[in-house]
Amino acid sequence: MKQKLELEIQQLNASLGRLKDFENDELRMKVDALLMNLRDKEESLEELEEFNQKLIIKEHKSNDELQYARKILIHIFKEISNISDDEHIGVKRIRDLNTKPFINAMKKRYNADEAEIRASRLCSLWVENIKDTNWNPVKIVFVDGVAKLNRLKKRIGQAAYNDIVAALIEKNENDSSGEYPLFELWNYEKKRRATLQEGVEFLFQNRSNKRKRGNGDPADNDHFRFIPQRQRSKRNRIRKL
Repeated sequence: MKQKLELEIQQLNASLGRLKDFENDELRMKVDALLMNLRDKEESLEELEEFNQKLIIKEHKSNDELQYARKILIHIFKEISNISDDEHIGVKRIRDLNTKPFINAMKKRYNADEAEIRASRLCSLWVENIKDTNWNPVKIVFVDGVAKLNRLKKRIGQAAYNDIVAALIEKNENDSSGEYPLFELWNYEKKRRATLQEGVEFLFQNRSNKRKRGNGDPADNDHFRFIPQRQRSKRNRIRKL
């Protein structure tokens, strides 16, 4: 729409340029008509640009509100203590590595205690590699850092390699600030970011199940409401009394 209006304005200006030197009354009337048409088009263009600007501002505001709601939901999930680890919706630390593949690989070479120590060191080393914003081997063409990954793959196997590649992809898809770690609302079943709708529905379902089981005082469901830390601590002290 905007491009069409701009093109029409250009064409009208070109027509005016050809007619402005003529003094014929009929031509002068055509020029006046073209001028009026030109003003209308310019006004329409200004209105369109103003409308687009309002849409951009509204979009930014809506996005800010969604991000804030997402942060609140992540905070609530982090505060909930009675949701088991096998639930499909939860909070995940982006770029966090699973130590299990490292430990399993080290156990093939060392005893249990030594394997845990070496796996922990190796896992920490790769966490630092992933944190490094200058190192990014996950590209369409592997050129940077691929040697490191290949050596790791040969040394401790496919599972650890896959975990690191997944962490790198998560970093690229979810991290725009460079901060570490980044907590994200996560759908573990589908292995992706959970939507706000999924998170809210999960919380309500969890609360509904708890009510059906008839678990005690409704006040114990406080974790389903966002309560500031100071207020929550005060309430806990009152309960203890």
